This record gives sequence, structure tokens and C-alpha cells, in this order.
Amino acid sequence: MRSVFFSIIVLAGAIALAGCENDTDQYSGLSELVAERHEVRKNISEENAKRKKAIARQSSAKAKTNNTKASEQKVSSTVLYEKQIDIIDSESRIPLAKGVAYMNKSGQIVRIKVFNTK
Repeated sequence: MRSVFFSIIVLAGAIALAGCENDTDQYSGLSELVAERHEVRKNISEENAKRKKAIARQSSAKAKTNNTKASEQKVSSTVLYEKQIDIIDSESRIPLAKGVAYMNKSGQIVRIKVFNTK
């Protein structure tokens, strides 16, 4: 009886040992795959960072050109003359308020000051 029990234990151990040997072969290239994946992720993140920097540079350059255009089109704050105005509702033509419009030499309104309202 003891010999049967002992032979069953030895047989179970041999089967378990044979099963473990095959598992190590399945993972033999895993470290290389992980290293390759890490390298690809690093390259992609570097490319994304370069793209973001390039986009930021382009947008800042566009903002600078827009600022220079806006400063060229800026309305002169030098008031040359005043004009009395009536503010009228466009649909019903009812006067809403009176005021003064301050204009520059090119006819652009620089400021409007409202005196009274109804």
C-alpha cells in the first residue's frame, strides 16, 4: 500500500514538473516585446511633444501678426469734434435717448456719451 501511495506521489510530481517546464518557453520573448513597446511609446511621446511645440510656435506667430494688424487698425483716440446725437429705435422710430458722439478726423466714433433717457 505504501509503495502504491509513494508511486502516485512520484508520478504526480513528475507531471507537475513537466508542466512547469513548458510555461517558461511561452514567456521567453516577453522581455524583448516589453522593451520594444516601451521604445515605441517613448518615440510617440517625443513626436507628440515636438508637434505641440510647433503648433504653439505657429499660434504665437499668428497672434503676433494679428496684434500688429490690430494696432495698425486701432482707432485714434484723438477727438477732433463732437456731434449731438439722438438714439432712435430702428423699428418704431421712437427716440430713446440723446447724447454726444466724439469723432476723429476719419469719421470714426471714438466715444458716445448718453445724457438722458426716457
